[in-house]
Amino acid sequence: MLPRLLRTYALAICFAHAGHAAAQTSDEFFDIVNLALPPELSDAATNADSLRRWLNPSIAQPQLSKAFDPRKAYLAVDPRSRLSPDPSCFREREAGNDPNALNELCEYSQGETTGELPAVQLRFNLFRGKFTYLSRGRGFDFTRSPENKVPVDAARATAQQLAVAFGIPQSELDLTFADVRQLTAAAVAVTSPTAATAAVVQQTIKVAEVQVRIPRKVGELPVFDSQFFAAMGDDGSGKPVVARVHGQWPDFVLLPGLDANAAFDRETLARLIADRLRAHTLPGTLQPLVRDPLTQRQIGTRGYLAYVPVAQMDICFDTSDEKGSPPGQGNPGGLETRPQDRARLYVPGVVLFAVPRVPNRQTTPLPSTGVEQLSVPLLDVSKQFCDGSV
Repeated sequence: MLPRLLRTYALAICFAHAGHAAAQTSDEFFDIVNLALPPELSDAATNADSLRRWLNPSIAQPQLSKAFDPRKAYLAVDPRSRLSPDPSCFREREAGNDPNALNELCEYSQGETTGELPAVQLRFNLFRGKFTYLSRGRGFDFTRSPENKVPVDAARATAQQLAVAFGIPQSELDLTFADVRQLTAAAVAVTSPTAATAAVVQQTIKVAEVQVRIPRKVGELPVFDSQFFAAMGDDGSGKPVVARVHGQWPDFVLLPGLDANAAFDRETLARLIADRLRAHTLPGTLQPLVRDPLTQRQIGTRGYLAYVPVAQMDICFDTSDEKGSPPGQGNPGGLETRPQDRARLYVPGVVLFAVPRVPNRQTTPLPSTGVEQLSVPLLDVSKQFCDGSV
């Protein structure tokens, strides 16, 4: 799972290559970034060879926007449920003449609890690749819910089956890095003191639910900012009961026109990122990549390779419009393609987590996430969007 970050800085990718190459002075930021970059990154020729593979991955079909079936999705969670679509789900359909065709943005629901909140909701936006399922009656209640004894393997298998039922391609589930966690809850009962007895405090701790996160992978690389999440309770016999599902899984389409021969070398990539860090980071405040003597794990500022959405890289166009055709339709990247369509395309890049330095490692643990995340493409894409100037 990719961690949620406190602040996000995306790198502008419309720059003059020659201008950046001219800056050759090494400094603290360059050294930290160069150490943090993945070992696969080398000279331009080697990186170009790698990019030829990464620009031609095997993409599973159908993608989510075509495979998602709301009825199949909610029945996979609860075969007894009968959700009904909101009438607006069938209005203003631009493509096709089928009156029963669903809009990309829609909500299904069933029943009511208090007020106007449905007992069960399924919301999805297929253009943005997002869906959410919520069953309020299945949420954990400390007074009535049993101790969660769902085995980790059963929770992982349930999440995998649900992901496929929601339309996610099986081959894109990166099960090697699936994260399974048990969430505990505590309650404290206090009896009032009397003349003869003192107050009695009794604490009870329960495993409330098991949460599973599955990241995404296409070919050799992970996909940044895509994941499937499921939270499940116990039905009383150790079998999982799913209460919440969330997915962010946009259709995977690479930005057209990318040329592996435009690959940057390791030094150029390190300088691009170092320049951004230097602009707003105080010297001596970043933790270099080192091996923790306590855990023997690598800690500190680090980077990894991934397919990154163009929208995460501060491209030279407006991405605020929510409308547009789904990625891959029409002519993505062409003159007639709207900017918001291109913003959902992907580019191979490097993502860097900038981790702050901790003054006393023996008494203060390093934070699990960096305060900044920076992403930069592995190749020059200025021809796709900009005039080549900074």
